[in-house]
Amino acid sequence: MTVDLRSVLAKLGRADEHAQTIKSHLKRWRDSNPYLITREHNAEFTRYSLVAHIAAQPPLVQWSLIVGDAIHNLRSALDHLVYALAIFESHQNPPPCHSSLQFPICVSDDEFIKTKRLGRLSDPVRAAIKGFQPYIRKHPDLPPLLSILNKFENADKHKLLQLAFASVAQGDIGFTGVAPIGTVVEAFANPGEVEEGTEVVAYTFSKPAPDMKFDRINLLIALMIVHDVGPNGKDRTDAPSLLTLLDKEVRGIVEKVANVALS
Repeated sequence: MTVDLRSVLAKLGRADEHAQTIKSHLKRWRDSNPYLITREHNAEFTRYSLVAHIAAQPPLVQWSLIVGDAIHNLRSALDHLVYALAIFESHQNPPPCHSSLQFPICVSDDEFIKTKRLGRLSDPVRAAIKGFQPYIRKHPDLPPLLSILNKFENADKHKLLQLAFASVAQGDIGFTGVAPIGTVVEAFANPGEVEEGTEVVAYTFSKPAPDMKFDRINLLIALMIVHDVGPNGKDRTDAPSLLTLLDKEVRGIVEKVANVALS
């Protein structure tokens, strides 16, 4: 007998469809040349800037709905996993305590020990689920991935997830010329939201440097999703990339916990 994961995989598949939709919409928007980056400098030639001008605003409300649907399906996949495991171990359908079964996402060991969401699941399965809890499974750069997933799912019940047309995700900038001897140069990259007239990149010189200029500009402005501040000090991540990370985490949980139940 094997664990019936058909509904779990269906939820994961639906989440992936939404993630691919976001990537497709974002590519289509970028391909329409929705923003222009201009070269600017002040009158003293001490600050050289790249400034964004927005021709077509991205449909953030629509995209937030799609991201929210992806998040919901990933969270539901975990709940379906617990339900499927309860059927497998009890040989009953519906299983015991079926109305309260849910994959717990806890902030402390005490909360996990007290949870009643796992019904009568075996100790090995409980231990496997515990190993993925946010207070145990950290991420080197972001908040714990299950913590992000749970907070997004709860927030999306009451408001749209916060997406931002923001932050220069990556770029290739050529800056050439000869600055006066002894000039101190400071570089700036805007980490926040990008709107009409936002200075996204700048170089500041301690002395006038009229010979400097940008000779190559290739900037990608990302669709970011806002979350709690992670160990890297940032509170937003490229939305498609974060969905990929969350999907990988959930699939890893499903594989690991199901294998424990079968062993």
